[in-house]
Amino acid sequence: MKATYNATIEGKNCIEIEGFYDEISRAFRFPDYFGRNLDALYDCLSGLHGVEENYLLTITDFEYFLAEENEETRNKVIDILQDVSREWEDVPVTEITRPKSTLTIIVQ
Repeated sequence: MKATYNATIEGKNCIEIEGFYDEISRAFRFPDYFGRNLDALYDCLSGLHGVEENYLLTITDFEYFLAEENEETRNKVIDILQDVSREWEDVPVTEITRPKSTLTIIVQ
């Protein structure tokens, strides 16, 4: 059975988008060149697929998560997280993509 990489981001530290970028880049150990924008977020999360781990992302204190941002920004971030998770599920298992990874997101 594959290991699960557990990443936690604190919603209280993510009331604005910059705090979210700090938390998610720390939690997933994004590279230094992480561009701190939505496209870079998508790229870095997508790039995690295919390593020999599953990923579990827990967002605590979700009521604070991006609370100071407009609804559009908050929804875009949530959409990216959901899209990446769904895309990983749809990747067929082949010699190139093996082992198949999963990204599970829990909000508390």
